[in-house]
Amino acid sequence: MKTTLKKKLTAAILAGCSTFILSGVALANPPQPPPPPPTELAQRPTPPPKPFVHNEEVQNYCTQFESDYSWMYRSTREDAARDFVSVDKALERNTISTNQATKLKKEIISFYKDRQKYEDKVRKLDRRDAREYRQENREHFSLRANIADISESTTIPVDTLKRILFKPNPKAPKDRDDLSERLAKFTNQLVVEGKITQQEVDILDEYMQSGRDKLANMTKEERREYLADYRQLTDEQRLAKISEGTGISPERLQQIFTAFKEAVKDKLQTKIQD
Repeated sequence: MKTTLKKKLTAAILAGCSTFILSGVALANPPQPPPPPPTELAQRPTPPPKPFVHNEEVQNYCTQFESDYSWMYRSTREDAARDFVSVDKALERNTISTNQATKLKKEIISFYKDRQKYEDKVRKLDRRDAREYRQENREHFSLRANIADISESTTIPVDTLKRILFKPNPKAPKDRDDLSERLAKFTNQLVVEGKITQQEVDILDEYMQSGRDKLANMTKEERREYLADYRQLTDEQRLAKISEGTGISPERLQQIFTAFKEAVKDKLQTKIQD
């Protein structure tokens, strides 16, 4: 009975806190290397890794952008291409009009052009200055932060824009609203205790949401390749990647993830004792 209760509590709390502690758990408990292959397999040459392939619609837009927008980085082309495909699907479903779709695509290109200018600036700064710069100019790095302005320019309601550009994770639990509420209470307590600031909570939440949105827009094959590449990163590379996307130093990120893990363990232990 106690074992079953422990498993249920563990699943519920970890699901509610996954937004912030996923990376921390991965960093603190990296996957163990697989056992050595049998001798006959070890002697075979290792096949070359499969190239990362986008679905046809995204790839077509990437090719078009490479020709039309020479200023775009590869990552920018990929992000914009996925957004364009989402707009096309919304148009096919008659969620938006042709005129709204055209305006929305213009707004998307305008956002990424502006974001890339700020990314160019970040690349010239040292780590500390880059972190402060990102925090001070968050609206230029996040499409989500510009939804209200885009809504006004395109006449597309904010809720509709969110459904088009920020797709929910299909594997998310049905009671996500309840989990989000519990997560908010959990993080608020850590803020009160001084273990994390509200600004750090907001930045990490936005970063993780952006990651979920990106995964949701990928094909099954793209998602598998992306996650496989991520699992091959070292602890330091994972921290550096999150630091680059949030502007929070790797050292501070490690402190935050440790605080979350300890808080979850304490909560689990309290629930089990009760």
